[in-house]
This record gives sequence, structure tokens and C-alpha cells, in this order.
Amino acid sequence: IFIEAPPGGPLNAPVAGRAVEPLEGDVAARLQRSALELIDAHVTLDGIDYASLKTSRQFQNFVDIARRLPDIDGASVGDAFWINLYNAMVLHATVVLGSPENTPEARTDFFSGATGATYEVA
Repeated sequence: IFIEAPPGGPLNAPVAGRAVEPLEGDVAARLQRSALELIDAHVTLDGIDYASLKTSRQFQNFVDIARRLPDIDGASVGDAFWINLYNAMVLHATVVLGSPENTPEARTDFFSGATGATYEVA
């Protein structure tokens, strides 16, 4: 497992002992490409294989890119970025925390942030 939910911290927080490497190019575009690679590799007509996704090199790459989100100037990105970021956060939280129970209350808690899962952005 490459990452667990940090206690009380954002999902994309740096992990002790693992350097946050600088990235070349557009972090927002790289995060979107990385999310699409995850979908291509782990989503089938039967659903999502979260177990293999969580331990995949593609997910580690996704998490590494997400750690660079605080470097983005939030004022310089368009609406599509924020929509893509929301979807990336839901995917990341589901992988790390597991799927919510199939009840309206559990889904509301999960998607409203009641789980405490957060992301750090600029």
C-alpha cells in the first residue's frame, strides 16, 4: 500500500520519509492525465478494482502529482479544473477510505466531507 489516510491531515499531504519531487509542466493537466490512466487501467464494465488500484504504480503517480496541488495558482485555472479536482478527490478518498455504505446517509456523509478527508490546494 502506497498511502494511507493521514490522521487529521489532507489526503495529498506529504508522507514522512518520502520526498515531494518537483514536477515539470502543468500540474493540473498532469493530475487529469493521471486520473484518466487510473480509469483506463482499473475500471471495467464490471466496476472498479480498488484493491489493485490502491497498490498500483499509476495510483502512486496520481498521489505524487496530487501532492503538488498547493503549487497551483487557484485563480489561474478554469472551472473544469475544479470539477476534475472534485472527481479526483472522490476517487482518492474512495481508494484510501473505502466506499461508503450504500445508504443515503452514508453517501451524504462521504460526499459532504463528514469523513474528514480533505485536500490541500493553493
